[in-house]
Amino acid sequence: MTVSTSSLRGDWTQVSGGSGFSNGAADDGVATINFVNESSVVLSLRHTYAGTSNINVVSDAIVESEDLSITWAHAGFVFTDGSAQHLANQTAGVTSPVYLLRSVQSTGCVPGGTCVGACAANPDFENGASKAVDLAFECENPSACAGGTLTFTNNGASAISANNDVASIDNITSWTSKSLTWGANATASFTFAYSDVGLLKLHARYALSPSGEYVKGSSAAFVVKPFGFSVTGITRSDNSANPAAANASGASFVKAGEAFKLTVTAVNQSGTATPNYGKETPAEGVTLTASLVPGLGLTDNPALSNNTIAGGSFSAGVAAVSNVSWGEVGIITLSPAVADSDYLGAGQVTGTTSGNIGRFVPDRLTLLGSPSPALVNRVAAACAPASAFSYMGEALGLEFTLEAQNAAGARTRNYRSSGVAAQNFAKLDFSNSTQFGFGAISGVTNLTTRVAEGVSTPLRYFVNYPTWVDGQGAAATGPNTQARLRVAAQQQRSDPAGQSRWPVSRNADRYPRQRRRRHHAVGAGPGPDRRGRQRSQVVGSDDRPALRALALPECLRLGQACTAHVLRSPALERCGIHSQCRRQLYGGVLRGRELFRVSQSFAGG
Repeated sequence: MTVSTSSLRGDWTQVSGGSGFSNGAADDGVATINFVNESSVVLSLRHTYAGTSNINVVSDAIVESEDLSITWAHAGFVFTDGSAQHLANQTAGVTSPVYLLRSVQSTGCVPGGTCVGACAANPDFENGASKAVDLAFECENPSACAGGTLTFTNNGASAISANNDVASIDNITSWTSKSLTWGANATASFTFAYSDVGLLKLHARYALSPSGEYVKGSSAAFVVKPFGFSVTGITRSDNSANPAAANASGASFVKAGEAFKLTVTAVNQSGTATPNYGKETPAEGVTLTASLVPGLGLTDNPALSNNTIAGGSFSAGVAAVSNVSWGEVGIITLSPAVADSDYLGAGQVTGTTSGNIGRFVPDRLTLLGSPSPALVNRVAAACAPASAFSYMGEALGLEFTLEAQNAAGARTRNYRSSGVAAQNFAKLDFSNSTQFGFGAISGVTNLTTRVAEGVSTPLRYFVNYPTWVDGQGAAATGPNTQARLRVAAQQQRSDPAGQSRWPVSRNADRYPRQRRRRHHAVGAGPGPDRRGRQRSQVVGSDDRPALRALALPECLRLGQACTAHVLRSPALERCGIHSQCRRQLYGGVLRGRELFRVSQSFAGG
């Protein structure tokens, strides 16, 4: 006896009865059976093509009494939200909404795709039944799974098998069998959560008996994005911890423009790193945005340098960098976010704002060359026109402008004075003369100890403008009764080790010797046994020594004999005398060519 299908497709299997069964060629729809003392045979037909097929039986002269047709419907699984919609994008570690795994059969339903037309419930999955289904997930982007866990919940929670990117469901090799409880219309409700990030698909299959064929289906691809980002491990380059100052009274951290270290981690809801972050194609990075801590009077917030961390910097979801810097004075916080504002097309993800970072301090205090520093003679006399000299012991006005700068030499405008301690980021104290470091130098000889002679009361300076405004001394006039020609401003700063001074760069380049003997550049203020008058001028940034002359003692000026006391005067030792006077002093103790200058740049806190 021969049995066949009108479609000439399918394979027959002998279930019982009959002898000498042969399926013949594979998938041709034809089989032969020999009967030896049997009256019946039971066969099964494996037919994997949708459509209607007629079954034909022929045995010599015997004609079939029934001529039935069978309609084969597409069958498969559909992952849906219950409204024929695909699974939505998810967040790492967050349990999804309730979705449905639905077993359907229909000529208008393509496995793995969208059902077109009415999809009938598969009667194999009855309401209330528990049937095992194979489940798996696939990592499409990144194309390799990095160890994340996908937990599928129906009839209990189970982790299902992970698979790297493949061409189709037929290439999935790792499955997890899970018994599911089925409801009405052959649906199994479920939730899931994925601990990592990326573009995923879910897969399901069910083995049909006895053919071994699978009813199967896949979800559309969906994105699981990070829950957020954390910024930790904020330290100086020497690994000293960030003091997290609350206000201007807090300890200092780094200089404006100086690089510091930090670590950014892409995390799921539980705060665990998501190792696939940064492995996408193209790789996703993180941007850091600085914000000023409110309530501290800070106004200037330049862009953070090296604020974008490339995806390639992430390893196991963590990126440690050491080149971030901020070029202002003050205290900030940092907020992380996806660098391109759109994680794999699923939108922006922002992270947890860091705690306070700072206090940031100026890289240096710089003596500006414009307007040029200068000495104002006879300040108290207020001469008009201006006097070209001052008498020994008479007040000199020292004019100069200091600017707080970052590492790139830009002004740090948040360096401001305030009567409120929490907002007083300008730490150079105008009421403390020692912080200015007034002094003098002649050639390679440091004369600062002489400059300090007789200083017993605080200097008077910046009388007109005793504050910092936008990172710059608001003005620069005296009087300054003990002024000297070098300024090496220092401010006090706090650090984890306690109070310490920032190093001061005085740049005491020597001046070229002058060939003229009559006048020499000097920078002395009043001192013991000094008489007469002196001409003084601060040397500006052009480094040209100005001529200064200490007036001769009256005895020499009038050609009279001088006492030994006068000849031992420090004033004479610091002046250069013309040749006539030199002869009268027997070519003796007088020293000339002493050049004094103002330092041109300073380190500061």
